[in-house]
Amino acid sequence: MTLTLLRNTGLLAFVALFYGFALSYWRGRIPPVCTGIILGIGGLITMLDPTEVVPGVFVDSRTTMVMLAAFFGGPVAGLVSAVVTGAYRLWLGGNGAIPGVTILLLSTGLGLVCRSFLVTPGKPFRHTHVLVLTLIAPICSLGAFLLPIDIALKTLQESFVPLNVVRMLGIAFLGSVMLHEHRRVEAESEIQRLAYADELSGLNNRRSFYMHLDKAWERWLRYKDPFTIIVLDIDYFKTINDRYGHPTGDSVIRLLSTILNAECRAADVTARIGGEEFAVLMPNTDQRTGYVAAERIRRRIEDSTLLLDTGPLRFTASFGVSGSHQGFDSKFEILSSADQALYEAKRDGRNCVSLHAA
Repeated sequence: MTLTLLRNTGLLAFVALFYGFALSYWRGRIPPVCTGIILGIGGLITMLDPTEVVPGVFVDSRTTMVMLAAFFGGPVAGLVSAVVTGAYRLWLGGNGAIPGVTILLLSTGLGLVCRSFLVTPGKPFRHTHVLVLTLIAPICSLGAFLLPIDIALKTLQESFVPLNVVRMLGIAFLGSVMLHEHRRVEAESEIQRLAYADELSGLNNRRSFYMHLDKAWERWLRYKDPFTIIVLDIDYFKTINDRYGHPTGDSVIRLLSTILNAECRAADVTARIGGEEFAVLMPNTDQRTGYVAAERIRRRIEDSTLLLDTGPLRFTASFGVSGSHQGFDSKFEILSSADQALYEAKRDGRNCVSLHAA
């Protein structure tokens, strides 16, 4: 029995690794239903080679997968995995069918209890969490008392020790593998964020902006999908830094970034491409619509106030707008024309929007 259970647990390592692939695919946020299905299939795999303790009573490692599904995926994942494995257990039939399904539900409950009491929302899973789950796993065996008392005692006598030793080893090992996959995906996401996001503003950085600009230019060449670029620059930003200090200048940049995120569409690409220079790439937008959007952002900035210890601070920005439909030969010409329009806005007295003229 012990060797069979260990062999099943070894097979589940592949399920845990597949869970890691799913984490990478969904960028660390697997839909709970998918988590339940993946780990539920793992439970089915263990049920293909069970040990029959007494006629109609099977012992395998399905509860390990169900408990981990509830712990890592939440209520929906735990319920889905329990339904997947429970349906197959009912199909097998026998004296242990109903108690077996009950044990699956008990496993779901144990996983959820650990999740709710140990894991803080938004915080990463820890090895201590998996350890606690491992220690309480034997409670699942109490479901055997739903069998007739003589069968229950015989089942526990023959299977309690090997089943729970392997169950605890399985949860500790597979839980650690899944925990490692979570940390790996989190690390990859952080590396990607640092590579393509501006740390101060939280917007896209220059590299990311040019990547999106490349794609927009390709769509323009192939499908004639128009796009517009807005370039903006904080007026007298050096004066703000000199008078109030660089921390205040950083606060101004963060406030402007918040305004850009609030005023732009989800499809728009907002980026910080220089010290106090920002850009917005607006797909499927002509130049005139881009001008209207820039004017809306300008007014929002003008009406905003940054509260300092010394009093309120207000600032403005100048804008340049250019679109893809004006016969440019390259994406760099569009960006350059938006820069030229920005310089015109500066010459016109700042705090205004200048539209590139063909």
